[in-house]
Amino acid sequence: MVSKISLVNPMAEPFGSYRRIDQLKAIAFDCGFGNEDAKRFGKLSKTATWEAMLEAYGIALPVNKEDELPDPDEDE
Repeated sequence: MVSKISLVNPMAEPFGSYRRIDQLKAIAFDCGFGNEDAKRFGKLSKTATWEAMLEAYGIALPVNKEDELPDPDEDE
């Protein structure tokens, strides 16, 4: 019997070290989606394709590191 190995290993490097598209693909594959499912939303090589598919099914997206950075013009 062949067992399915997850693409995301929580004991490996921190999640932020992966490219965003790799994070999104790993989430999609762990949820049971494949490349054929993603093709309905665009090119497989585009991050926006994977984001659109996950959003369409109500799956939470990982936070972008750029989104977490404080705004230098914002007063604290």
